[in-house]
Amino acid sequence: MKKRLHQVFSILKSTLDIKRITALGVLFFLLLGSTVSATHYRYGSITYKYVPMPLGGVGACAIEVTVSQAWRESFGHFAGIPVVGSVTTSATSILELMEIGGGVVTTEPIFLTATTVNLVDDWYFGVFKKVFVLPLPAKEYLLSFTDCCRISTLINNADGYFRSECKVTACGLGNKSPVSSLSPIVKLSKGLSPAAFIIPGSDPDGDPLTFRLATYAEAISFGPGANAPTFAVSPAGHATISTVGYATGDQLNAFVAIEDPHGAKTMVDFLIEIVDSASVISTPPMFDFSITPAPAPCFDITVGDSLWFKVVAKDADTGDVVTITAVGVPLGAVVSPSNPSAGGNPDTMMVCWVPGPGDVGLSVISFTAEDASALTALTSVCILVKADTGCVVDGSLTLYSDTSWRKSTVETGTNLSGVWGGVGGVLPADGTFSLPALIGQPYSFPSIDSVPGAEVIKTGRDVTYFRKYFTIGGDDDVAARIRMTVDDHVEVYVNGFLVLAQYTGQGANFKNPPFDADLQADGTIVNPNGGGDAFSSVTFSELDDIFVAGVNSLTLAVRNYAKPSDKGGFSFRMDLDYKIKSANCDVLDSCVSDTSWDMSTVVTPSNFSGFWGGVASLPATATYTLPAMAGQPYGFHTIDSVPGAVNIKTDNNITYFRKEFTLLDNVGVDSRFRMTVDDGMEIYINGKLIAREENVPVANRKLPGHDLNFVLGGPVFVNGFAGGDPFDFVSTIDLDTVFVVGVNEVVLVVRNFAKAGDKGGFSFRMDLTKGGTSVVKKSDNRPEPEGVFAEVELPVQLYPNPTSSFVNIIVKEDVGVVNGEVSIMDLNGRILQQRSFDTQEIQLNLDGYTSGIYLVKINAGGKTHTSKVLKQ
Repeated sequence: MKKRLHQVFSILKSTLDIKRITALGVLFFLLLGSTVSATHYRYGSITYKYVPMPLGGVGACAIEVTVSQAWRESFGHFAGIPVVGSVTTSATSILELMEIGGGVVTTEPIFLTATTVNLVDDWYFGVFKKVFVLPLPAKEYLLSFTDCCRISTLINNADGYFRSECKVTACGLGNKSPVSSLSPIVKLSKGLSPAAFIIPGSDPDGDPLTFRLATYAEAISFGPGANAPTFAVSPAGHATISTVGYATGDQLNAFVAIEDPHGAKTMVDFLIEIVDSASVISTPPMFDFSITPAPAPCFDITVGDSLWFKVVAKDADTGDVVTITAVGVPLGAVVSPSNPSAGGNPDTMMVCWVPGPGDVGLSVISFTAEDASALTALTSVCILVKADTGCVVDGSLTLYSDTSWRKSTVETGTNLSGVWGGVGGVLPADGTFSLPALIGQPYSFPSIDSVPGAEVIKTGRDVTYFRKYFTIGGDDDVAARIRMTVDDHVEVYVNGFLVLAQYTGQGANFKNPPFDADLQADGTIVNPNGGGDAFSSVTFSELDDIFVAGVNSLTLAVRNYAKPSDKGGFSFRMDLDYKIKSANCDVLDSCVSDTSWDMSTVVTPSNFSGFWGGVASLPATATYTLPAMAGQPYGFHTIDSVPGAVNIKTDNNITYFRKEFTLLDNVGVDSRFRMTVDDGMEIYINGKLIAREENVPVANRKLPGHDLNFVLGGPVFVNGFAGGDPFDFVSTIDLDTVFVVGVNEVVLVVRNFAKAGDKGGFSFRMDLTKGGTSVVKKSDNRPEPEGVFAEVELPVQLYPNPTSSFVNIIVKEDVGVVNGEVSIMDLNGRILQQRSFDTQEIQLNLDGYTSGIYLVKINAGGKTHTSKVLKQ
């Protein structure tokens, strides 16, 4: 090995100037130490995007660099078998940032976070992210990593050094690199001339991309080496290689450069493995593109959107098993039921992702379907995440002390009297809050007054702790009014931050008027507020820094004296106001409860308590003539509202509410239902029962609300989605058979007890999206959204499909096709052929196209049709 490294150093001296040798000196000795990684490298790529300048950063702009690598799973970078989310315990290689025409700016060790682990083929795929601040003046840079070694048994580049690079254009352009991902090992059948597949690639700026073979200097770095023999790639990314003459199990190394018109470049460096299909009678698996998203166009979503999609592959061979593997899965995305899948025929993989602000940009996920004969099919899905546009929606929430609170098993000592200094922010662990909060007066006589709408929770001596979790939809412009009575002292914490406290004991503490502080959104403190008492300490600046969008914790440390007979308690209320930043103003595209709903004149009897089994039928449409009345059913806060929705109040017994909405698409729609209700509710769409809440706990009317998400039309659903409460009953209906394009109706059946004085109500929200885009027609007069959901379908017959050469197209409707246009595109959306037509019969010639799936799009008379065609 030392002799080999000496030879490498000689090559280095002969090919690089002395400054470059000096700059690589540290790297060279790191390579000397990294030879333990011999034969473990499988795949590599580098991409970049521009991000906001980090706090305190100085310079023209900042880029976030993503390194993707795949290594032998049993390499030993992890303590034990790696799992998704594992981080390497030792650097796999060194990332270098170099100014083009200058020297090395900085180097960073690469620690990978595993995103895919394939135990069968013995590899894991991981990513590393790093932000670099690029100094003024704006220049071009080169990102790269170099290390050793490739696999010992490769046909080409065996035991060779590997390298990958990414060219960064001047930051003034704001140009981002192309993005690609590919399985570390692409399996191809032997004996084919050629075998073909597509290199995935997309550009976040929408630029056209050019594919080419990467050079020796780009991919090898040290020592002899070359791309795989006969391997070729077209400018459109169609890869071919002759597998004639290779044996089963042979592996080759291939590398491709992907460039945009502005000079940005990325690479993919991967392996090709030859598999035996000649000795078995087997057909390769195929992705079902009636369900699996096509590689183009990209999903176009916004930060905070929920993206769900299915990937389905199947095999025509009876008894065969298909396994799907995904690589390039974004950090934070969930792949279920597993990755790789457990296998089936058909086999299904589901991807769920809620991108955050740091995910803005383009991601490409590649999927491989492999059958028992090692025959494979490849596809990819690209996802473009856009930044939050800042549409603001108001929200509110009120928390009361009640039996939903939990008491900690931890109690801390105090003294016998006097002033209390607090607990200093030391709170019990989450797991200790397991005891019920006991409602009532601490003594046999009334000693603690309750604040409006809240119960009194009693305590013993010393310091006891109580906690309540709650969810809010946003954390902008948060304001809070806090009222409470307490015997004797209290500290109030939100998410572990001390907000306010009462440290001195006096009789007025447990009597009305209560302590009352108004903490306003601009940081103004009104203490006392509304004629109440003043808390002795308020320690906060702005609540935006304390509250978070999502789940929050409220903790009270209540102090009584240490006397054995001393008892106490508190009554508490917090009224919150906040703003929700909605990425695409989706409240306008959703069905939410408001005064536009209609109430039926029909009221059916309920019982006086307990379980409810729903209704047998719904009132006729003509009976919905009464207006829905907004507000709380009682004179105090009873029902929390779900984001964007208004509370609608009801009387006793069973009442019915109806709303019409219009859909632009009805197939494969993600349907999310959220609600709070007093007491029970059924949801019907077009007369079909979707879900029921049939029990009557207090939690029904409190946030987090009931939350149900049907995936791609169902019958797959998540009941208790995003941390919400589950419904008691959910139908396994396929919503594709329920929704229709055009006018639909939603009917809510709200059940309260039959007691004369019983009142209730609900808050409801329904979001219907496809690919992250709403399919609910907006109720205002804005233009319809552009894109697939606004298109009018053109009736077309296309045959034969699959085809070996010609495709015949018949436009089945006379739409005056004077200026019709037909296009053939690859699965990356690149137009390969385009021409106009003026007749209802068209013929396309696919001779010369490599085997694979293509998109055929026909536009005529303002209508559109897109089909997938398999070229054999």
